[in-house]
Amino acid sequence: MFDLLKSCVACLWLAGISGFPLFAQTPAAPEASAAMAQDDLLRSFAAEEKRGDAFFYTQSYYALHGRHVFFKGSIYASIADVKVNGCRMRIDTTIADYYSGTIGRKQVDPTQNVYRISVDFMLTPQIAASLKVIKARPGQLDEGTHPVCSDHQPCVLNWIELSSEHPEMQVAEFTNDLEGYDGFVKNFDASVDRFLVPVSSPAAGNELISKMQALAGACGH
Repeated sequence: MFDLLKSCVACLWLAGISGFPLFAQTPAAPEASAAMAQDDLLRSFAAEEKRGDAFFYTQSYYALHGRHVFFKGSIYASIADVKVNGCRMRIDTTIADYYSGTIGRKQVDPTQNVYRISVDFMLTPQIAASLKVIKARPGQLDEGTHPVCSDHQPCVLNWIELSSEHPEMQVAEFTNDLEGYDGFVKNFDASVDRFLVPVSSPAAGNELISKMQALAGACGH
């Protein structure tokens, strides 16, 4: 009997080291999976908040009043803060435009305009599937002002594009702490509504997209 008991113990020991589970593993509850996906996403956003993207530019053009305008400046764009509650997300972004120059013969002293824009939305499977990284010119540099950049020809930054066919992304805009538009994202010249989130690089954007899609799949709707 003692030899038989030792044989059984040996069999169990060999089964364990051979990779066969001795006990069935219980899969993680959906709530636990969603919490892990949320924490993972927030860690990546926290790292991205410390980076951002920027470029230097010059502008030279004639305004409607006929006076020559020349500006030299820089634009910095970054994610400022992110909040996640289940599938609900709020992303705060900051774009800082610092410039100086001349309008006609008048000197324009160094000026900084800070644009704080936030978007609040439910991370639906449709929005998650639409996420992509793009390069685009920030809205502060109108094409008609002929911006020229030293390192980012033609004056573009990296963005994550969120898009939706329905009005479901709520946006709030502040310029130098003065409240501007507050309402749903509306792109009247396009078939879908879209919002751009600045990122430091395509690789950083794709990492965030992957983790947002993982959260959308884990948190349920």
